[in-house]
Amino acid sequence: MQVFRQTATELSRQIHSGDLSCVELAQSCLKRATKLEPALQAFVERLDQSAMENARKLDRELAKQKSRGPLHGIPFVLKDVFAIAGRPTTAGSKITRCASAEFTATAVERLLSAGLLLIGTTRLPEFAFGGWGTNSVMGTPRNPWDANRHRVPGGSSSGAACAVAAGIVPVGIGTDTGGSVRIPASLCGLAGLKPTYGRIATDGIVLLADSLDTVGSLTRSANDAALIYECLSGRSVMSQPAKPCDTLRIGVLDDSALGDIDKAVYDNYCEILKLLRSLGATIQRFSMPDGLEDFVQRIGILIGFEGWRRHGETIDQASELMDPAVLARFQAGRNVTAEQYAAACDERKRDLQSMLARLEHVDALLTPTTPITAIPVEDVDESRLPLSRYTRFVNYLNLCAVAVPSGLSNEDLPTSIQLIAKPGCEALLLQMTLAIEQLNGAFPLPDMVNFESND
Repeated sequence: MQVFRQTATELSRQIHSGDLSCVELAQSCLKRATKLEPALQAFVERLDQSAMENARKLDRELAKQKSRGPLHGIPFVLKDVFAIAGRPTTAGSKITRCASAEFTATAVERLLSAGLLLIGTTRLPEFAFGGWGTNSVMGTPRNPWDANRHRVPGGSSSGAACAVAAGIVPVGIGTDTGGSVRIPASLCGLAGLKPTYGRIATDGIVLLADSLDTVGSLTRSANDAALIYECLSGRSVMSQPAKPCDTLRIGVLDDSALGDIDKAVYDNYCEILKLLRSLGATIQRFSMPDGLEDFVQRIGILIGFEGWRRHGETIDQASELMDPAVLARFQAGRNVTAEQYAAACDERKRDLQSMLARLEHVDALLTPTTPITAIPVEDVDESRLPLSRYTRFVNYLNLCAVAVPSGLSNEDLPTSIQLIAKPGCEALLLQMTLAIEQLNGAFPLPDMVNFESND
């Protein structure tokens, strides 16, 4: 049985039927991590010993018919911005490397209480400030879809996405400020859920921007994403009645509003539109309150100001240890005045009101997730932000969204579409994702044979 090809939902059935033990599953994940990690470079820290101890404990509970629920025994990885009591939280930086957490983040406590097994913490751009997923200080994870060239994984939840896409674990937990879950989901062929702001507790997390950051998941299916969201938020989603597909109203932007886009990304986006039409959905033109690039700039003011306010003092003390590209982004935020920030917040409120009024006429908005597929690391221009063109406005306007694999390019690299809805509409988005998955079938995993270590 190839455990690494299973979703969390499929593994849960095997665990609860007795066909698979928590120990066997944990051992399989750790063995695969050992084979792949030398090339993949997804992890900051492996937690093999504690994972096996907890797996044995969870098996004992099952033997007494004490299941913690559908996520009992499911392995996961955690972007290294979440506090774990007694362990350092690096946030991808050497500056914070010696700090040990005094408590465990609420989101992590909820996952552990539900019976999930933490396998390790994963890499990210420094302080989660980077959409490419690169980190010149602590290393850039390798996108699992290309064994021949080191391609970007997308950021900032880069290592978590790589670990899930490589089949090491079925679940990765990250954070999303302007696309940091959805961008790596897009480039690595995963489902990436960005919930409504404030739905999931963020205490105990190294945040980048307090008014934007959300906790999100990276999984291989909509049902897995729903299980994780229910665990973290305490809200039921998949038990809610599904809206019939032939009543759905889906908004799309004019092609001119999408801007420059890879042919494969656009073609696969159009195929998803055809699929939704075949289900009876109504596709209608949607006009944004302003251009996408305008929102990229506006959220940039918020991220810059809030990021510097939170991390500036730390950065000033050891800026020579930082990734130069990330340092430049923080220093740009240093120049944002309190008056400029206040004006940006007022403008955000007006934009939000305008967007919510427009969303009254559709159930969801559909866009590509990223305009390009994963490029080689050596081709990255750190001064440009193309990957966040379709994702940043979602955080800026307090919306929820899910990235969904849409196909492969001619180079066999994943493409992705993004479903976006009003605050609190996670159930609708996940049900739409499930409908797409049922027609398209399970998205493939990359062939990892050439990544495996022979040691």
